[in-house]
Amino acid sequence: MHVRRIQLFCIILVLGLCPILAQAQNYTYSLTGTLGPNLNNGPDCLKGNGTTATAAVTVSSTASPVKSTSASAIYALPAGSVTASLNIGSFTNTSTWYMVVDVTSTYDVLAFAGAGPVGSKVTAVTVLPPGTFTSGAVGSTGHPQNITKSIPLKSPSSWLEYSISAINCAATKLGFTGTIN
Repeated sequence: MHVRRIQLFCIILVLGLCPILAQAQNYTYSLTGTLGPNLNNGPDCLKGNGTTATAAVTVSSTASPVKSTSASAIYALPAGSVTASLNIGSFTNTSTWYMVVDVTSTYDVLAFAGAGPVGSKVTAVTVLPPGTFTSGAVGSTGHPQNITKSIPLKSPSSWLEYSISAINCAATKLGFTGTIN
């Protein structure tokens, strides 16, 4: 009788802990650096060329891709997941952004896109060393993975592009030199 009570207690304890242990963690990708040069000679309506920029993107470790191939995955990021600071001030996304992960044998890509400040459309692309992400980050069963060390980013392979249709500001593509971790 005493053994059965201990067994029942252990089962209840394990079942009670499972949801706690399975909780998702959040990963935050932090970028810090300098924008420029102007890679496409766009109008740079936000006057970002030569300025410091920071961004933080938070994603759940259990997020599932909304679209994928065997080498890539696109994840939806809810409002509040993206924050950035530029020369014009700070920004937090109020609508869905998208995160793209590409894994290849020669490099990995981490990109973000969505509606930015002052009605802009923003895309940020970082090119990372191969092996930054494993194949577990892509495909239909992939999940986001953490970056565990600071990785240098260099223009022109890493860049930020924006356009603002409300004021007829054509696309401007600024290089990005800095770090991601």
